[in-house]
Amino acid sequence: MTCERVCDLLPDWVEGRLEADEAAAIRTHVESCAECAAEAEVVRLIATAGPVSAPEGLEARVVAATLAAARDLRVSGGSQSDVRPIRPRWAVPQWALGAAAVLVLALGTPLLMDRMADSSDADTIVDTPVEIAAVEDPIATVWASDDGLIAGAPVLETLTDEELALLLEEMGG
Repeated sequence: MTCERVCDLLPDWVEGRLEADEAAAIRTHVESCAECAAEAEVVRLIATAGPVSAPEGLEARVVAATLAAARDLRVSGGSQSDVRPIRPRWAVPQWALGAAAVLVLALGTPLLMDRMADSSDADTIVDTPVEIAAVEDPIATVWASDDGLIAGAPVLETLTDEELALLLEEMGG
């Protein structure tokens, strides 16, 4: 049995949840392997330690502090709505979200306008499916993109006839 397998089974072995033959194999390995014996000792200590209990009197101190805070709140004339949760240090201030939105608009608008100007250079923009007559499958359709080109067309235009023949052959056509 490997050390890795033994380490995986040590918690079950310590708790006595293994079959007799498997437990015997682990015992034999632990007796002959110093590393696994040390690991078994750690697992045994953890298993026998049991759960850690809260310090004595902690519950009474928490209850007393809570009652004192509630009493101080009533004495000062405040209400529970006056109690505000403590904001974590990592919390984002409310104004930061608005500032982020303004920043995105300020930086994104010119980029969007440039893309819109580039796409208006196309002669026609087709928003309907285009039938491909050369395809054997008559149902096959392709959607034209925003720039009026069919998907993949710019890439295929740069290929030579030999490269296109090789690609067609690789595709099984």
